[in-house]
Amino acid sequence: MCTTAPASRPAPVCWGTLSQTVHLAPPSTRQPAPLTAPPCCDRHRRTQRVLQPGGPNAGRASGPPGLNGAEGFSVADVTHIIFASCTGFTNPGPDYHIIRELGLNPGVERYTLGFMGCYAAFPALRMAGQFCEANPRAVVLVVCLELCSLHLQINDQPDSILANSLFADGAAAVVVSSRKPPPEIPAYRLQSFASALVTDGEADMAWDIGNEGFNIVLSSYVPEILGARVRA
Repeated sequence: MCTTAPASRPAPVCWGTLSQTVHLAPPSTRQPAPLTAPPCCDRHRRTQRVLQPGGPNAGRASGPPGLNGAEGFSVADVTHIIFASCTGFTNPGPDYHIIRELGLNPGVERYTLGFMGCYAAFPALRMAGQFCEANPRAVVLVVCLELCSLHLQINDQPDSILANSLFADGAAAVVVSSRKPPPEIPAYRLQSFASALVTDGEADMAWDIGNEGFNIVLSSYVPEILGARVRA
């Protein structure tokens, strides 16, 4: 159960965590063609095709028709949507398409968190918890989507090889609310969050936009930097 409110208030809880792998193309048994890297503009067009209605939309990770895995909630209950990603953007944004695909209330408040990388789910959950603390009637849908294959770099650079090995396409969603869940429904309580800058690793984990997608820097020193700075 996800909860952030004090004991004197109804506690925001996370209901029915959902996940889905996003496949941009079906598997094939044909002989693969020589690998080539499309230019960045072509990759962006692919992002738009994935996110547009009728495609393998990010909103479908939330389980239409309805909120599969979040028992006791309907699409009519959702008051806020928080979308997090750092691998692609388009306008109208994915949050817009999720509202359309799920049939959410047009008055749903929508927010996008971008360029936060691997930890994006945590500030998204923190924001959702703050909404529920401010308004115990709030029901927040949090959706995280990454389309890493759009930025596949085909070269012999160690950073690119490591990134291609580690990062895949995927999506996950969760509903956060102050409602107390029934005992038989699994949920997580959001107790507290903390944030700190570790400036030592500024040059060890980063990316910028190149002609063939994102150029990533992923140093082998990242675990050591985090291990030396993160407190138990």
